[in-house]
Amino acid sequence: MGTFFSLLRKHGLKMWGIHLLGFLIMMAALFVMEIIFYFVGIVAFLAMGIGVSVVSADNLDQAFTSATVGMILLVALFVIFIYLVSFLIQSFHTAGSIGLATEAVLDDSTSLNSYFRSATRYLWKMFLLSILAAVVSLPILIPWGVVDFGMAFASELDNTLLFFLCAALWLLLLVAMILFGSLLLYAPYIMIAENMGPWQSIRHSIRAARKSYGKAFVTLLLLIAAVTPFIIVYAVLAGVTFYPLFLDPDNVGVGTFLGLSLLILVFLLTFPLIQVIINLIISLRYKQHMRQWVVPEDPEPAPTDPHSQEIPDQDPYSYREPLSQPIHGPDPFLPPEENRQDLDHSRNSTDPEDPGDPYHR
Repeated sequence: MGTFFSLLRKHGLKMWGIHLLGFLIMMAALFVMEIIFYFVGIVAFLAMGIGVSVVSADNLDQAFTSATVGMILLVALFVIFIYLVSFLIQSFHTAGSIGLATEAVLDDSTSLNSYFRSATRYLWKMFLLSILAAVVSLPILIPWGVVDFGMAFASELDNTLLFFLCAALWLLLLVAMILFGSLLLYAPYIMIAENMGPWQSIRHSIRAARKSYGKAFVTLLLLIAAVTPFIIVYAVLAGVTFYPLFLDPDNVGVGTFLGLSLLILVFLLTFPLIQVIINLIISLRYKQHMRQWVVPEDPEPAPTDPHSQEIPDQDPYSYREPLSQPIHGPDPFLPPEENRQDLDHSRNSTDPEDPGDPYHR
């Protein structure tokens, strides 16, 4: 396992190209999906007679007033369905990019095949993981949305005190959301690296982050530090592009068009690089600091009886195979008289199993 910069130097260019291809596929799929649902929505509205009420209405408020409660619920369900399909398309690219980074960290290799293999294998798991992560975040997201609505309401009433109270609460909920998000940070990487289920990955991510929250928080800081330079570049290009529009909205020249084109081009080329950096940082930090809490190493087996002692082998040569035939003949380490007595005894022996017996066959 190498360091972050060694992995980025070895696999960064290849991973960037694969991420760029996957990002373009995702954007094309989202664009086609939006067109399809746009025409489906128009057909549905016209089929239910909404088109007539919209045409005869004097303004948009009157059109919404003429709509029934059931129609409003149908529109809400239609919008939710669009968001779910968008999550499904994004899950394809997310699963492929995380699988690519996991392979680079764990196996020190990358390939286009691994991207599509991870994207297709973990598509539904990643989709379900995204939904579960949103569900478990609802205790923070719902008050956050209410406070955001309260800020808009206070601004309409021109109530400065209420606006600042809502803004302070909004910042506190933002910090709470960031801290809670750091607990879920490793869930998709655990799911792909360890081939676990979505809910099991979320549980292991929260458990591992709680065991070593300092490491998880440092990972979050590293991500912020890595993304900040790109955000500054985007902000500068956007400021240069749109600042003339604030000065003179009616005078949109070629410079604004070129600046907007440059901003889109820079974003298109650098966003896959941001994904590569983020995925490598989280994957590497997971293997270095968090994987021990998810997949602990097997401990060495302990003796069943702690008071028992191993008896050493009495014969240090017991591993050798026994001789197939006994050795006969004078022993060079015995005196000649004893060798002569042994030879006479073997000749006079009547034991049929004695090889020295002359009648032994």
